[in-house]
Amino acid sequence: MTSVHAGRDISVDIIRGIAIILVVLGHANRGQMETMAIAPASLQFLDFIVYAVHMPVFFFVSGYFTFVSLSKRKKSIFLKSRVSNIVWPYCLWSIIYCFVGHVMSSLTHVHHMVAWHQILLIGWQPISVLWFLYALFFMQIGAVLLWRYPVAILALSLVVDLAVVFVPSAMLPKIVLDIIVQTPFFYVGLLLAERGLPALPTVRRAGLWSTGILVVYGGLAYAMFEGHVGRPVQFIMLPVAFLGLLGLAFLSRALLHNASLSFLASGLARLGQASLAIYLLHILVLALVPRILHQMHVYAAVPALICGTLVGVAGSYVLYLGLEKIRIARFLALR
Repeated sequence: MTSVHAGRDISVDIIRGIAIILVVLGHANRGQMETMAIAPASLQFLDFIVYAVHMPVFFFVSGYFTFVSLSKRKKSIFLKSRVSNIVWPYCLWSIIYCFVGHVMSSLTHVHHMVAWHQILLIGWQPISVLWFLYALFFMQIGAVLLWRYPVAILALSLVVDLAVVFVPSAMLPKIVLDIIVQTPFFYVGLLLAERGLPALPTVRRAGLWSTGILVVYGGLAYAMFEGHVGRPVQFIMLPVAFLGLLGLAFLSRALLHNASLSFLASGLARLGQASLAIYLLHILVLALVPRILHQMHVYAAVPALICGTLVGVAGSYVLYLGLEKIRIARFLALR
């Protein structure tokens, strides 16, 4: 069993790498759907099955390592570090998205243009993908206050998640709803760390297990999609989402221990280690994809989706390496 105090677990980097690819895929897919009068059911289901699991992976892992950090240093030091790790990148990238969006609008069509006045509203209205940092900040504050009572705080998060099922979504700000439905994943990660369990479970024949679990996950997700349950992340979807997370966890373990797939595991681990940078940068890179696709005369949905995902992931990673090379990646809070 891997202790929470053991060395770096590369399988965690691998699952982050898989999740960040799914994030880019999800956004590329939504970009495709927004160009259509009526998106085909296949793209709608892809959106559903991807969104049901990709951000839960990041919240789960964040919860796990939040406990690890709190167990190693004083709460006051941890809270101060939130300024440089969350508040600074949140504010900085709010400005960057707004500025770059206006510059890029002269080169290509930009979906969801950010108006300048929205920067003044970031205290309660996160811009674009920055909702993740916003949500993570409040989850970590909750962890600081109740980190010694992980069962209680997890139970509370589940109760609140269930309660919002009976509240009309229009009554809650979107960011509040996003925080509530993602919180259980964060505190499950926190609980596992508190119990001294590894972030990702170890099992024999992980590849076989991951295949079976992900097939079941896909089937259940499709049933939920056909049942028109609504949001892909909500209380009723928790068992399905955790099943998908478990399948990806076993897949990460399988890739790590399969010598013939070491190149794939290594590549995913590198993406996982740069996942924050890719997460912040891919929105800028994806804005160029429509122009690239037009130049390549690619108009069919599937080739455009594949191309968009590849450009989004690879372009963001290369851009990150370039920023590292000129030594401004840390200033831009990309690591």
